[in-house]
Amino acid sequence: MGPLSVISPVRRFSRHTARRGGFPTSSYGICSAQGTEAKLTTMIIRADEAFYQAKDHGRNRAVNINAAVT
Repeated sequence: MGPLSVISPVRRFSRHTARRGGFPTSSYGICSAQGTEAKLTTMIIRADEAFYQAKDHGRNRAVNINAAVT
């Protein structure tokens, strides 16, 4: 199971609610790493970058960034 699949149920709920007249939208920034390749602070910074990339691409988006990529 990949990082984006974890939030899939939340994204589906958001789209379903929006179609029924609600207004929720969701954007997600995810940072993934394997083993001990990244420090927590690095992962938080990278997840924040991913979040803003998702928001830049429109509503209801998710972006996954690998912690090792700089």
